[in-house]
Amino acid sequence: MTAEKATPFGERLRRFRERAGLSQEELAERAGLTAGAIASLERGRRKRPYPHTYRALADA
Repeated sequence: MTAEKATPFGERLRRFRERAGLSQEELAERAGLTAGAIASLERGRRKRPYPHTYRALADA
């Protein structure tokens, strides 16, 4: 059995954002976050978002 490597959160976030046709700024505005927060998540500087951040991004 081979172990699958999980896709990092930031990479998944970027893919979903791009599929939705949103810039980091647009997603940030919809989620009530800053563009810097979105960039940090996508670049992996923040690896584990707070639960309220997950919810805000999902709602956006």
